Amino acid sequence: MGVEYEYLLLETLRNRQLVFESEDMLREKGLSKTPDVRLLLPIGVQDPKNSQLHVVNWIDSKAMFGDRHIHETENANQLQGYVNRYGPGMVIYWFGHVAQLSSDSDIFITDTFPQEISLPGAFDPLASTTKLEEGATLSLRPVKSQRTEFDEDWVPVATCEL
Repeated sequence: MGVEYEYLLLETLRNRQLVFESEDMLREKGLSKTPDVRLLLPIGVQDPKNSQLHVVNWIDSKAMFGDRHIHETENANQLQGYVNRYGPGMVIYWFGHVAQLSSDSDIFITDTFPQEISLPGAFDPLASTTKLEEGATLSLRPVKSQRTEFDEDWVPVATCEL
């Protein structure tokens, strides 16, 4: 059942046109402790209870109810590991959670993907999309690009020109 909710999360991110790496992609890079999703462009989500804005760099999907025992004994250490590696993030308990789960302030706990999100600098991924007018021609030319490699802590280790 957990795989179905991870798929739901991935489809939600695709539909919202957010850029991310899935757990499988992170594992292919050789990373061992990985959330279900690492966002390549962090998002901001507002807590409906206190209007506090939370930065989200990663998301972990839990197809379960988040009670105090499950959260504190089984999930808290795992989630704290993600905070240590990737910064603040979000866990989604798809079947709800108790009102007051003790948690690190860097972990936003919810039961659904937030409807309203903020992007850095009011970034709109489609705003810079170039649209050709009818009858216009498009010509392609080679350009130099750079590729940067990172270690497991996302520290740049090499940059090469392609």
